Amino acid sequence: MKVLIVDDTAEMRQALGELLQRRGHDVIASVADGDEALEAASRLELDVILLDVLLGSGSGLDVARVLTSKHPDIPVVLMSMNDVRAADFHASGARSVIAKERLARIDLSTLISGI
Repeated sequence: MKVLIVDDTAEMRQALGELLQRRGHDVIASVADGDEALEAASRLELDVILLDVLLGSGSGLDVARVLTSKHPDIPVVLMSMNDVRAADFHASGARSVIAKERLARIDLSTLISGI
């Protein structure tokens, strides 16, 4: 699976990238903010975008809205350390939301196939 990771914390991008690669996924890019995510989604062939809800430069929910409107064929999965309100999740256009602490125990392929 070709993955784009969007998280403002370099350590989280690296850890998540290593985890996904060990599980056989291809981390195509790892970026820190919404502008970089939009640029990457426009030029790369992706199967999924993992997007942090709280980005240092703004709201991941806002980024998800733009990504899903411009690239409706690429599933966006929100990642968060906190609960995401159902209304915010649905308004974002993302297809799933997952707690960051569960990422190590979730099979991304299974998650994506269920959405």
